[in-house]
Amino acid sequence: MLGFLGTAVFSTLRIWAIWEHALGPTLAAGLASIVVPAVNLYVYTQTSSIRVVDGVCSSGSRYSVAVSTR
Repeated sequence: MLGFLGTAVFSTLRIWAIWEHALGPTLAAGLASIVVPAVNLYVYTQTSSIRVVDGVCSSGSRYSVAVSTR
């Protein structure tokens, strides 16, 4: 996670330096590069359930059986 954030910050600062401190391209690069860490953080924070049926553990899914069999 920190690697993605470090890459996003580095990319944003690089654009800022290359474009001679122009705010538009810097904001565009910053917003575009923060998408991957934000999505990864969202996925990481989602809860999942673990079921025990007849002594067998299985991880629950976020979808119903009807959705996953399509």
